[in-house]
Amino acid sequence: MVKHTLRRVIGHNVKQQRELFRYTQAHVAEEAGISQTTLSNVEAGKAGLELESAVRIARLFGCDVGDLASPNFMFRMQDEKKDRKAAS
Repeated sequence: MVKHTLRRVIGHNVKQQRELFRYTQAHVAEEAGISQTTLSNVEAGKAGLELESAVRIARLFGCDVGDLASPNFMFRMQDEKKDRKAAS
């Protein structure tokens, strides 16, 4: 059960980051060394990622692998964006 929840969290975070960066699935998949179909399944919570692929995706988004597995990841990203905007 936890495994499926973790897959959903990772998939959601990967999709949110990909859309935030305006990357296509094809681009992220190529950078991660996986197929576009696999990335689509990851984003849908139907498949997991090998650690090496997760590391490549995290680097592409400028975050840590642990961030991709965090349910609060997007909230932290939004808060950091607000903080940077307020500081400028």
